[in-house]
Amino acid sequence: SSTGLNTSRTSDIYCIRRSDLELCLKELGTRLMQRERDNYTNYSYYYESLLFNTRQLVGLRENEIKSLRSQVQDQQFTVEVESQLLTLSTYFDLINELIHLRTVNAQLQNDKQLRFDKELHRIRDRFQSINEQLLNTNLLLRSRFEQYREQLYNSTITIIQQIRTEIYTMARAKLTSDAKSIIDQQHTVQTKLIHSLQDEIHRNEDKHMSETYQHERTWQKEQIELEKTIGQLQYELNRYQKRYVYKTTQQIEEIQTLKKSNNYLRKRIVSNENQYKKIFETENKSENKANLERDDDLRQAINQKQIIETRLRWMQEQSNQLALKDHELEKKTSEYERENRAMRLSQTYVKRDLLQTKKKLEQERTLKIDAFQQVETLRTNLNELEEEFEQ
Repeated sequence: SSTGLNTSRTSDIYCIRRSDLELCLKELGTRLMQRERDNYTNYSYYYESLLFNTRQLVGLRENEIKSLRSQVQDQQFTVEVESQLLTLSTYFDLINELIHLRTVNAQLQNDKQLRFDKELHRIRDRFQSINEQLLNTNLLLRSRFEQYREQLYNSTITIIQQIRTEIYTMARAKLTSDAKSIIDQQHTVQTKLIHSLQDEIHRNEDKHMSETYQHERTWQKEQIELEKTIGQLQYELNRYQKRYVYKTTQQIEEIQTLKKSNNYLRKRIVSNENQYKKIFETENKSENKANLERDDDLRQAINQKQIIETRLRWMQEQSNQLALKDHELEKKTSEYERENRAMRLSQTYVKRDLLQTKKKLEQERTLKIDAFQQVETLRTNLNELEEEFEQ
């Protein structure tokens, strides 16, 4: 307005004072500088707020990553401890099965010994009874043979006496030519009688021999049957012993494999602990004191011996639920894999967000640099205009 009053106007030309022009240019320069300053402050506040938000997001992401890492490590440790518990439960099952097999083997050996003793007593009793029967029959046959011998002796004596009396009577009656024929007849009768007695003695001996042979045959058959039963029992004993040896070797091999797996799991646990310690140390170097105290508390809370002792007590109390724990372990492994995948995806998302924020910051820096360059160009232009007006 002041410049408008101080200007004179013709038909085609405005005449402006030099002082008014300088005032206008100064006003224009101050307004431009104020606008650029305001733009710069607004941009700086905006970018500072963006940086603060990105830092908060990065801190949240880092806290989420740390919590996910701690959860994964806890789950990994619980999985390894549960695998150790499963191996210990399998150890206990194998030991119980070995004890059961030993008791069964001892019971089978006792049953075999009882059966063997029973069969042996039965065979001894039968053999003793057969021997007693044979002795009794032998005594009876001897008594009969003695009776028969006495009867034969008495009958021969009576026959001889009768023959002598008859011979005497015949000799006295006739001492004729018929005496020889009578003597021959008596001699033939006597020989026939002797032969009949000898035949009867042979028949009795044959009968006695046949009876003794039959008794020996029956005794031999019973002895063969006894040997067969003893061989069968020995075969069963050898079979049970072989089965027991096979089972024990199999159980020992399974125990050795389980020991190997347990040693492998222990090595894995030690390596995971070392890895966790290394990661923990690297994170401790990069984090502040509050995070150090928090991680120290977490590390002190996750004490391996306490967890193992509590898990062992839990195993003793919850030994009946091992089958369900296997299913839960499979679920936890699948969840662990899913969480690993989610963590990897979150890490990729965080990396992507960081890259995007870096790109935005670079763009904002370039915009700031362009704004400063424009301000400098305006300054140079103003200086050039002032120099021209001065000339």
